[in-house]
Amino acid sequence: MERRKFLRNTGLGLGFIYAPFSLAEASKGISKLTLPEIGDQDFDWEFVRKAYDPSPDFINLENGYFSPQIREDYEKFVGYGRELNQRTSNMMRSDLDDETLETRKAMAEFCGVDLEEIVLTRNTTESLNIVINGLELQKGDEAVITDQCYPNMINAFRQREKRDSIVVKEISLPMDPVSDDELVNAYEKAITPKTKVILVTHMINLTGQVLPCKKISEMAHSRGVEVIVDAAHSFAHVDFQIRDLGADYVGTSLHKWLCAPVGSGLLYIKKEHVSKVWPLFGDVENDPENIRKFERQGTQPLGTRRGIRNAIEFHKFIGGRRKEERLRSNTTYWTQKARSFRKIIVNTPEDPNRYAGLGNFRLKGSNPGPVSKALFDDYRIMTVPVDTKSVTGIRVTPHLYNTEEHLEKLLFALERL
Repeated sequence: MERRKFLRNTGLGLGFIYAPFSLAEASKGISKLTLPEIGDQDFDWEFVRKAYDPSPDFINLENGYFSPQIREDYEKFVGYGRELNQRTSNMMRSDLDDETLETRKAMAEFCGVDLEEIVLTRNTTESLNIVINGLELQKGDEAVITDQCYPNMINAFRQREKRDSIVVKEISLPMDPVSDDELVNAYEKAITPKTKVILVTHMINLTGQVLPCKKISEMAHSRGVEVIVDAAHSFAHVDFQIRDLGADYVGTSLHKWLCAPVGSGLLYIKKEHVSKVWPLFGDVENDPENIRKFERQGTQPLGTRRGIRNAIEFHKFIGGRRKEERLRSNTTYWTQKARSFRKIIVNTPEDPNRYAGLGNFRLKGSNPGPVSKALFDDYRIMTVPVDTKSVTGIRVTPHLYNTEEHLEKLLFALERL
């Protein structure tokens, strides 16, 4: 979408374009980015940066929990909430079904899938719990997960293990693999004739490593095994469409890198599998083959549906490939320099084809909690500590609004920790 057309469609006027990044920055002027130029050389990244409205009180390098909506979309979202608060059930009863359908249509087109293969949820955890708890798994059936899967997904499988006596096999993955085959083989070695399903995290939330989902899916399918993909961090971050993953089931959170309202997610189920998955919330009214059987979620915020569509438009305005490259350039910028620091070990792969905008480092001889706290207390830099049996370190997730100056402040701090 052209910049002028986007401005006209979204109502962003000159006052918005030149709005300050923060109160602090307004007082000293805005410095231009000098990060490596990637993609369209004429693209206006300053315009994108100023579309967001981060706090001036600290540098947020922890955008992985969820991403902020752009200022314009958030103001619209507030307006949607005000309208709902005034019209109450009149609005919900007359508009919710239509708004949900319109958003599902927009999302289906965005993802390159059939309308009857997706359902809106509240987050990745809900999406994947629908599948993990809805599959017909019997005593002795095996599921393969990894030690770097998201805890909520591990817990969901472990609960089924306790409840239904399935067998959950947890494998280890290398943090800096030498090839895709190393990752594919790690899964393949765990598969037996009893294996029914595997869980693959597209972008590992701990380190940012991107797994070769399609290759893993092809291997699993050749062995008669279905594939669930956790795409929480890769969706609208890495440039792909859902069918590119080759998976049977995909769950994601739209409030992460798509920048949709908090509490919005998506579930994809390949059409031929819909009938065999039980809904998480009871439904006997819809045909078992109807994807809408998963929509019986109770009262939902109508404005979230509209907010998702707004977020899609801003993402399309930037462009998926351009956005991915920009986010990756942030990680490349700080990790390449940090690798030379005496006390820093970078847990993210060195190959830029294996990461994007999410990175991780650890400080030798230190626990991650105090290190993350020191970064915030001493340097006003927000990160998140990671301390699991497989990964120990600090997660760093810059966004499109972060600047080279922010990354330089991080590097300044890392040299002095």
